[in-house]
Amino acid sequence: MQLVPYRLTVLASLVLALGSAGLPVPAAAGPITVSSGTTTLDGSVDHSNDYVRMTGGTLQIQSGTNLGMSALNSTGGLNTSVESSGGQVNIQGGAQFAGGLTFTNSSTANVGVGGSGQATITGLAGYGNAAVSLDQVTVTGTTADSTAPVTLQGSSFVSTTANTTITSVGPHDAVDLGDTSSMELNGSHLNSDLSGILISDQASATLNNVTINAKGDGVWTEGGVTKISNSIVNVSNTLPSSNSPITGINGVGLVTQGRFNNQNPTVTVNNSQITVSQGNGSATAGLALVADDYTAPVTTVNNSIVRADGYGAVFGVDPLYNNPGTGVSTLNLSNSVLQANKNAAIWVQSNSQANVNIQNSQLLPGNGVVLQTDAGSTTNLAVTNSMVSGNVVNNGGNTNLTLNANGVWKGTMQNVSSLTLNPSSNWVLTNSSTLNQLNNNGRIDLSGTQGNQQTLTVTALNGKGTFGLNTDIAGQQSDKLAVSGQGQANGLFSLDVKAQGASPATKGPITVVKTNGGPAQFQLTNGMVDLGAYRYGLQQNGMNWNLVPLKNGNYYSSSATSVLNLVSTSPTIWYGQVRTLQSRFGELRFEEDHGGVWARPYASDYRVDGAANSTFEQKQAGIAMGADKGFTLGSGKAYLGGVFNYSASSLDNNAGATGDVDAYSLGAYGVWLAPNGFYLHGLVTLNQYHNRGEATMSNGVNTAGTYHQNGVGASVEAGKRFQLQKDWFVQPYVQVAGVRMNGATVALDNGMQAQSNHVESLQGSVGTSFGKLLHTASGGTVEPYVRLAVTHEFVENNTVIINGSAFDANLNGSRVELGLGASGQINKHLSAHIDYSYAKGPVIEKPYMIDAGLRYQW
Repeated sequence: MQLVPYRLTVLASLVLALGSAGLPVPAAAGPITVSSGTTTLDGSVDHSNDYVRMTGGTLQIQSGTNLGMSALNSTGGLNTSVESSGGQVNIQGGAQFAGGLTFTNSSTANVGVGGSGQATITGLAGYGNAAVSLDQVTVTGTTADSTAPVTLQGSSFVSTTANTTITSVGPHDAVDLGDTSSMELNGSHLNSDLSGILISDQASATLNNVTINAKGDGVWTEGGVTKISNSIVNVSNTLPSSNSPITGINGVGLVTQGRFNNQNPTVTVNNSQITVSQGNGSATAGLALVADDYTAPVTTVNNSIVRADGYGAVFGVDPLYNNPGTGVSTLNLSNSVLQANKNAAIWVQSNSQANVNIQNSQLLPGNGVVLQTDAGSTTNLAVTNSMVSGNVVNNGGNTNLTLNANGVWKGTMQNVSSLTLNPSSNWVLTNSSTLNQLNNNGRIDLSGTQGNQQTLTVTALNGKGTFGLNTDIAGQQSDKLAVSGQGQANGLFSLDVKAQGASPATKGPITVVKTNGGPAQFQLTNGMVDLGAYRYGLQQNGMNWNLVPLKNGNYYSSSATSVLNLVSTSPTIWYGQVRTLQSRFGELRFEEDHGGVWARPYASDYRVDGAANSTFEQKQAGIAMGADKGFTLGSGKAYLGGVFNYSASSLDNNAGATGDVDAYSLGAYGVWLAPNGFYLHGLVTLNQYHNRGEATMSNGVNTAGTYHQNGVGASVEAGKRFQLQKDWFVQPYVQVAGVRMNGATVALDNGMQAQSNHVESLQGSVGTSFGKLLHTASGGTVEPYVRLAVTHEFVENNTVIINGSAFDANLNGSRVELGLGASGQINKHLSAHIDYSYAKGPVIEKPYMIDAGLRYQW
């Protein structure tokens, strides 16, 4: 609390004779006149019929004093208990006044300081240079009042504390400030049947931790500077009508109104909350800004919440003034919330001019309309580092929007005069929109759905930004940008077309940009876009721009490529699994082998020229385990056994198409070895594959799908080992192998559908091995060898249907294989094997396959 200083004087002996030396003044049944010295009133004398008129000196009114009032003070104002035109007044808490206090000229007062309890008065008026401090004070107006309970004019000043409550009774404000007066409220309470506080002319007010409860309007400023911090303003809107200067609005939380040419009020709200209820059912507003006769009122709201059952903020003009529409109102919203529960967040009425700056804030409309502008209005709204959700409806005004860095607007805009997107800003359309001038240096996303594509229509286009478009490719439709002004398409823009898995009914062009001429250029963000099974590029056709299917290069989409690669890899996975068994049969030639158990880990790398016109890599790693029993059959030796095989394969074409296959097989095999070197062995397997295809589409979005396959495979190999001099040998052979996996349906989560009836492969191989049998010092044997073979794939068609279109995933062609390895008998019970092979052909390249094994003989 700020106390107004006063000075005791030795001239007390010159005061009324009975008032000297601090003695109480007796009842006077009329005015008590104080002009000099110190006069003390206390509760020991009944002054209920007295009042004070003071021109100088010091007046002390102690706790317990009851003071009456005059019928009318000298200024013609409220009924007065104390009227001071000079000197110092000190009133303790607990003093009671039937009337109010009036201070003029340079009089000063401390009211409610010291004592106990509240000092109660019916009003306070300040004029001239009067300075008053209120502490333990309750100011309550009466129904007979014609003014606010606290009224300041001239250059008067009043300060209050948390122990001060001001209440109006009847249709009056709680506080009225005019001329160049000022008031500082700290923690006080204002209760009003009209407005909580009215600041006009060049008056100023500072409200700290203040609570205002008003029936009409919360804070009304018509000039000067108003600062509101850490305060609460509640407006119940229970009056039949208020004095709101805004057409159609009855109750307002904060009114900022310029009056005449030189009245430009400035209001700053910090860390506060303004709430306006519906009350009597009429339209309300959290904020109202009114500019009249070239005025420029400014309202700044920081770190605060403004809520109203009607509108968030309303801009208007008072038609009573000479030049409506010539002044400009400004609203700055920072780190705040502006919420309208039923209507638009911001309404700019006819002939109004509004500048709105939104930073780190939220605009929350009640009817989905963030900004509503009327005929004859001019609105400039800028959004920075904020996300705004809602529509813009312009009913004939000049409406200009700017999205600055990290400014995001989600909604439609109808008949907007201009929209400027600066870098790092984004507009997300929720329906088709119309603009006059568009300057896009940010990003605009059209978000049409199937059968409900969006169109952004602009008269003139400039900038270097991006447009995001959705397509209904199956229906040959797309979101569109339309530039209607003749020759008004300017700038360089990227089109970020959303990739999808569904395919068009036909592969014809799809229009995404329509212009009426101009030098504007458009390009796809990634140079192409995945649409269904194909990739599309952008092509100019006259004044329009179309999506057209690519005809050269990798023209299949990454989704289709992933599916086709999975189908193509089914045979190579199986051949990778059984190849280790075929090389493992060499171990059975050792005479000591009567059957046993074995295990063979393996790894391979395939490069396949797939059906999707791109090469993919298949990396496979697995293990085969089995057991067999040897016995004599005819003149030779035979083995029967069983095998379990598991491998994990990964596929990658290094262009967005990947996949994984877990392959399981269970099989039986037989081997017959003749004394003359002839051999025959066969294998039959039952297979199950767990497939997962993934694709990164052209827009960077991932899609995936899974499916299972069952199948059967078999191989037969016959050959003869010719023993040469010095333990050298040559072993030619011929082999036939085939696999068939059943059909499957694949549904990727981007909408792609693929079906294959079955996958088949039939391969024939002719080859020979050349090696030498070596004896070790420990009595074991080692047999190194090299192998050369030619393999041919006979199946010429493996049909896959993707989105209704047929594709062929066969691996038809020949390849040459070169291998080397060694098998060895370590001791009576243990033998080992290692093998490496390389293959190359026009369809398949196998940089390596390595397998190693260990066998324990019975």
